[in-house]
Amino acid sequence: MPFILILGVPTLGLVLTFGGPRFERAGFLLAGWGLALTAGLTAASGWLPTSFGPLRLDPLSLLFLLLAGVLAGIAALASSARREGSWYSRLSAFLVLGLTLAGTSNNLVLLWAGLEAAGLAFVLLVDTRRVKASLEAAWKTALLTAGGSLSSLLALGFLVAASPRPSASWTYLAAHAHQLQPGLLAVALALALAGFGAKLGLFPFHPWLTAAYTQAPAPAVLLSAGEIALGLYALTRYVLLIHPVLGSVAGHLLLAAGLLSVAAGAAGLATSRDVRQLLAYSTVEVVGWAVAGLGSGNFLGLAGALILILFYSLAKAALFLSAEGLAGDGELPLSSLNGLLARRPALPAVFLLVGGLAALGLPPFPTFFGELGILAGVFRESPPAAALLLAASLVAFIAYLRCLTRLFHREEPQPVARRFAPGLREAAATLSLGLLLLGTAGLVALSAVGVRAFV
Repeated sequence: MPFILILGVPTLGLVLTFGGPRFERAGFLLAGWGLALTAGLTAASGWLPTSFGPLRLDPLSLLFLLLAGVLAGIAALASSARREGSWYSRLSAFLVLGLTLAGTSNNLVLLWAGLEAAGLAFVLLVDTRRVKASLEAAWKTALLTAGGSLSSLLALGFLVAASPRPSASWTYLAAHAHQLQPGLLAVALALALAGFGAKLGLFPFHPWLTAAYTQAPAPAVLLSAGEIALGLYALTRYVLLIHPVLGSVAGHLLLAAGLLSVAAGAAGLATSRDVRQLLAYSTVEVVGWAVAGLGSGNFLGLAGALILILFYSLAKAALFLSAEGLAGDGELPLSSLNGLLARRPALPAVFLLVGGLAALGLPPFPTFFGELGILAGVFRESPPAAALLLAASLVAFIAYLRCLTRLFHREEPQPVARRFAPGLREAAATLSLGLLLLGTAGLVALSAVGVRAFV
């Protein structure tokens, strides 16, 4: 029953987008919010874990499906402010369906196929504006992620070859993890890290992020955030299989990849001159944090990675919607943020501030606890790696903070293209309010812990 709902609602949404102009946006909305609602209801039902043929649901998969549904629903709401062609809603709904297939798959081939379907749809969405710059960005995204697709497919082949009986079932491989051949597993992990790393925007596969994020419309970037989250979910599944067998070898490889990405993201943040470019490099840095958390091989690092990627995706969505609300599809130089809080209406600046503080990882936002968990997990595995991670992230923190302080400058901001369109305003307000509520809940929880410590 849960599989019929979770897969059926996005499929119905996709079918509706072919029903003419009246149903295009309704189908996109149904695909996004329908996925979020069915994933939430399934999680609340207590039926987990549950399997049906090549499909499987557990708390981990439902968590990422819920995030993908919320991001897609917000993207559909924001898309009401745009006047795109029929294929915009159809591709968006198809992307949601691809992510749903990836999140419900017990078979690793279906997981790969779902991510590839979503990736193809995003490449086409990047070129929504049909200009030379967006076409070049779409080609760069296609070429870099296609290499990742081949690498992740090869990783799957080596993983299946390492098992005692050829099988792409995750539950079978997990049950026979002690029988997997370490040599083939090491190759599978390296290929999976490169393959899914390309989907995540991990260094050195990140150039597509900076190209796509500066050209794609904000709603498409929200869908990409869901794709990145499901890419991390796929990598997590591989790590859960391989790390117990390879131990420190797997941990060191993941830690090294994560540290390099954090350093590259921090360097990009320090040199960015445009808001969208800054957010692309911020994603490179955060993905590095998450991969380092997976490399720690302990509960603290793994939980921290999941918390960080889930809530950073929401913060990034709020920031991108705010950027589009201020400048449309045009450039938004950092100098355009100067003094925005003093300008009327100040609502766009408030959205930017809330999203920025959450993305920055300041307490009491959940991203802070995610980074804290990763740091603690990495420290238990390798104190020098934790010190390097902290040093690189400090550079990123300063660069982000300098950007946010521009909102408080007294000088007049540069003129921007337009004010918030209605759909964008509601979408950005929903995300900002959600982040504020999560931050308030975190503050209350911290206060309760503090009171108990002294009572």
